[in-house]
Amino acid sequence: MSMYEKILEILDKKGPLSIPIICDEINQNAKSFGEDEKPVKEAHIKSVISRKKELFTVKDDIVSILPEKEFLCLKVVQEMSGSWQKLNVDFIKSRFIVFEWHSEQFQSFSTPSETIGSVDELKKELYRMKIWDWESNDEQAKNVQDELRWSIKLETKGKTFIKNGIQTHPKEWKKLCQSISKLIGKSFSRI
Repeated sequence: MSMYEKILEILDKKGPLSIPIICDEINQNAKSFGEDEKPVKEAHIKSVISRKKELFTVKDDIVSILPEKEFLCLKVVQEMSGSWQKLNVDFIKSRFIVFEWHSEQFQSFSTPSETIGSVDELKKELYRMKIWDWESNDEQAKNVQDELRWSIKLETKGKTFIKNGIQTHPKEWKKLCQSISKLIGKSFSRI
């Protein structure tokens, strides 16, 4: 796990904190992060935060996640030829629900009682994929019988990011589908 991911995880769980407290949290929880390293120094934390200005804000020596990057919910939809899949994730309650429609058969399932995947792990992947930077491709496809459509709506505390397209996906789409499949315990991929 990279240092910025450790900082994100701590701030996500505990809220805004000072750099010394973040440093203490990382050092105290080194084993839970899967590492046996030398203690992290405050200078390293400051350096990471200053490099990741797209994720963090510092005010009065308190670090927090930018409101535009504090996830509330995610909706992912893909459809083709009368079939579609839709995923809704509530990051606040750590729950999800999936809807599917295939050849006039509807199915839905929500977060199972036994854990399949982790909403927190999906969140980490979304930070790595930077969905907020994805380009939409919603130009009409010409002469295509089976039109493939996709859309993503990521709601954060500060902004809503909406991305969509027809026929082509962003380069990170496959990774997104793999992360969703891991979360829901079944395939979420091209229909």
